[in-house]
Amino acid sequence: MSDHVSTADLSTDDLVKGVIDWISIESPSSDATAVNKMVDHIEAEFKSVGLEVERTPGEDGYGDLIRGRAQGSSRANKGILVVSHIDTVHPIGTSTSDNPIRIEGDNLYGPGTYDMKAGAYIAFYAYKQLLAAGGDPDLPVTFMYIPEEEVGSPYSRKYIAEEARRAKYVLVTEPARDGGKIVVQRKGSARFKLTATGRAAHSGSKHEYGRSAVLEMAKQICDIEALTDYDRASRLTVA
Repeated sequence: MSDHVSTADLSTDDLVKGVIDWISIESPSSDATAVNKMVDHIEAEFKSVGLEVERTPGEDGYGDLIRGRAQGSSRANKGILVVSHIDTVHPIGTSTSDNPIRIEGDNLYGPGTYDMKAGAYIAFYAYKQLLAAGGDPDLPVTFMYIPEEEVGSPYSRKYIAEEARRAKYVLVTEPARDGGKIVVQRKGSARFKLTATGRAAHSGSKHEYGRSAVLEMAKQICDIEALTDYDRASRLTVA
């Protein structure tokens, strides 16, 4: 940005209110209707600061993906991509039961606050404040909010890759770790589907001719789980 905002101009109360507005809209990954309520709210936020909204309909039962682009930004110029996710692992009702929205001291609690609606909102809030100060982006800015990251981004993955190829810089608003450490990388992951096929046999008179798929799968589960190596930060989970 060509200008900057003095810290004296920033309101913590205003920032916290915005975060609370976002976490108050519960959006578990598997509930497309709930996620799209969050997308509706973000769409209105984007339009309020003049971002061009691009909303991609969800696939495979998931909610919509939303992008907000600085008006006039040329897609031919590599710019800044801000990526966040707006889905959570918490079921509807968590905000009024197991993890109610509340402030205790300097901490704000509620479903999705840490991972990662606060980060998603703070990045947008910073952009909004810079615009309010009269600044213009030196590079094209795109906000991209993902609806199903908590389940592995099965359909949005291709859109993330597409946007990343067009970007010069990418900011993922991942929350800090213990001690305020900034997250600069994440572990890779892979998923495999294992199938066991047995051989049917009469359990009374021909038991020895059978082959139990359940037994084989049980053995495989134990072998796979045993591959976990914490010293190498390698973790395997059978689900």
